[in-house]
Amino acid sequence: MKRFLFLTIPLGLGVTAGWATATTPGAAAGRRFVDARHAATATDPGDHGESEPRVSADIVPEAVQVRAGGEALTLRVDVSSRLAGTPRFRTAVQIVDDQGHALRPAELSPVRKLEHAGANEGARVELPAGLADGFYQVHATVGAVSGKDEALGESTLFVEVAGGTVRLVDSDEFFIRSRANQGVKL
Repeated sequence: MKRFLFLTIPLGLGVTAGWATATTPGAAAGRRFVDARHAATATDPGDHGESEPRVSADIVPEAVQVRAGGEALTLRVDVSSRLAGTPRFRTAVQIVDDQGHALRPAELSPVRKLEHAGANEGARVELPAGLADGFYQVHATVGAVSGKDEALGESTLFVEVAGGTVRLVDSDEFFIRSRANQGVKL
């Protein structure tokens, strides 16, 4: 039986974000990620025919800590914007397994001002140690408003946990190897 998980997040800035998912039922302590290829980004180019995003949410792996039960992965959501003025933004981050069950409900950040043109830290989240073996998704959404202009950005980072070890995977590997497509007929 196919279920649909739809999450709508009121960002409190006159912006609402959401996504839908169709589903069916060994590192050293202190290791730091420096490979930007694993940062996940998806953005809202807007209705302006622009190739550059107006706002983006980048999920950046920061560090893995070895704890009882396995590794914990610390993630940072960086927000950047091309909106005019000094935009206000809010982020929401949620962790779900490959069947759409929320392990961490979406939590809204406080409304913040984009302090500078580069990346601004929007949220920090930890994929906890001790998760069952399997695949997980970290969803980040950002809503930004500047005057009458608004934009949304979303991103997803895919993670596999095996024997307590956390490993970043791309979307292809996630959808081929996880339970996300079990029972789905095309």
